[in-house]
Amino acid sequence: MNRLGLLLLTFFFISISGAASAAETVTSTAGERSDLSLTVYNSDIALVSETRDVTLPRGESRVRFLDVPGSIIPESIQVRFEGGVPVTVLEQSYEHDLVSPDRLIDKYVGRKVWLEYVNPVTGREQRLEATILSNRGGTVFRVGDEIILNHAGKIIFPGLPEGLHTEPSLSWTVETEKSADVRLAVQFLARNITWKADYNLLLAGDDTRADLRGWITLNNRSGFAFEKAKLTLVAGEVNVAPERKKGLMRMKMAAEAAPRAKEDRFFEYHTYSLQRRTTLEDNAEKQISMVDIKGIPVKKRYMVKGEQYFYFSRYREGTLRGRAGVFIELKAGDGIPLPAGTVRVYKRDRNGETRFIGSDNIDHVAAGETVRIRTGDAFDILYERRQADWLRIAEGVFESSIEIKLRNRKDGDVTVTVIEPVPGEWMVLKTSHDFRKTDANTLEFDIKVPKKKETVLNYRVRVIL
Repeated sequence: MNRLGLLLLTFFFISISGAASAAETVTSTAGERSDLSLTVYNSDIALVSETRDVTLPRGESRVRFLDVPGSIIPESIQVRFEGGVPVTVLEQSYEHDLVSPDRLIDKYVGRKVWLEYVNPVTGREQRLEATILSNRGGTVFRVGDEIILNHAGKIIFPGLPEGLHTEPSLSWTVETEKSADVRLAVQFLARNITWKADYNLLLAGDDTRADLRGWITLNNRSGFAFEKAKLTLVAGEVNVAPERKKGLMRMKMAAEAAPRAKEDRFFEYHTYSLQRRTTLEDNAEKQISMVDIKGIPVKKRYMVKGEQYFYFSRYREGTLRGRAGVFIELKAGDGIPLPAGTVRVYKRDRNGETRFIGSDNIDHVAAGETVRIRTGDAFDILYERRQADWLRIAEGVFESSIEIKLRNRKDGDVTVTVIEPVPGEWMVLKTSHDFRKTDANTLEFDIKVPKKKETVLNYRVRVIL
């Protein structure tokens, strides 16, 4: 190649390099935001939708999208550029390698820094030039021919290394035919944003009706505050592919009441939309009113449940004693589904003071379905269960005689439901009380126990395993 050709080739590469370095960076912050909406699921994720107005220069440019959560699922990012000119997206990245002491030292391994120390003679601060050799289990420095481990003074870095950021951001390399004002529409999934339902159930004096108040409790641990967002909550089991989760941050417990959410149906789920925009601070809780129903019919039930081992083996421990469980049953009204959550039950005593009497977790309850809430054990209703007889008739064939004594120490009559989980194929051979077969493995009795009295249930069952 002659000298002129070499000069032209050099000029060509210089021109390309200059063009690449001259690619303009457009930085977008929350100040350019025109809309923000947040859809939160039960599965520890949320869908964030945001639009911002930006001006793109002609040709290739880089758009940096700041003020985003640090818990984004990068593979879920979607972007659209809406405006008068076509925009070609060449590259997309999520930059979340953030500045921290350890990451800063890691980036400077093999590079020079300054170590600051106090001269013991003069008492003045002085600096030594050092090279970081390692940051595994402690920081190792080389100063001249000496090795220093875990310097106690300050470490001075010459600058912020490439690839390390002070805050998470999204970025796109784009290309346009001419300069234009465009609307940037971004959607992504983020972790560590959750919601759950909490209910307060206040029983009436006769335990036949109750007032139900339901709240949606939002938890934001995403590392980001969502300001003036449209908020929608999705109730239902959304399948989410397993993701590697980060550690949880400490919560700031600052609950705030907000107007009631509007319930609706979407796909196979139920949604609850807040009727005004709201701000969800980072590391905070917020509560939103969901349901407020007066005078719901309820039923108090006493239940005793058995164990399967009474039927296929000899119980050698003698008599099993305990107290009947207390349950409150209610039916979700027509058009009023109840998302999964915790129900806390209260009742007023004779002096009008409200007392807490128990709580239980419930699964999602469709409208019109019955929910059963366990509040605890009845102090005055006791049972004794014993295996009166047990026989092995043949291989895999057993007969058991069960005796259950129910004692009622209350001032009124009660009915106790005895639930027996019988395994395999089975047949009741004889019984002292009527029973019902509620499913293939459940035998139930409703036993009336007069006040201050005892009722004894006896039955014999054959089991084939």
